[in-house]
Amino acid sequence: MGKPQFAGTWINCSGLVDATHPIRGAEVARERLAFGYGVEAVRRNVARLPYLAAMKLWRLVSPFFDTTNRAALWTMAAGWIVAAPFVLLGLWSTWRPDDDAQSTWMVLVSPILATLLTTLIFYGSTRYRDAMAPILLVFAAFGLLKAAGLETT
Repeated sequence: MGKPQFAGTWINCSGLVDATHPIRGAEVARERLAFGYGVEAVRRNVARLPYLAAMKLWRLVSPFFDTTNRAALWTMAAGWIVAAPFVLLGLWSTWRPDDDAQSTWMVLVSPILATLLTTLIFYGSTRYRDAMAPILLVFAAFGLLKAAGLETT
């Protein structure tokens, strides 16, 4: 947990094995040891967990990600930078608490909420966001219509 460049992301756990944290035995024994080391690390770093959760969310929504492919990085980053404000506007403008469309809105938002929860439990990655891109695109379209002053009902 001590390296900021890894905060909120996934790392290969086999690289964490050392003399004080050996992982030996059959599969079940290794799993128990690894889980115990994880619990121990969480207990030692409880005060840093809010920062870790924030970094997971940042890795989910950030337009930038780790890659050596600069063309892909800047293409995807530009697309997300342009789309994100419309997604937020679309989410905001389509929410109607007293409307019959609220259940439709909740159906569309459920995968987004599930992705947020998955991110908080595991780790943050733009790949999680990419999986829900079609739903985000629906909200971006509504946001674009709203920004253009067109009806979205």
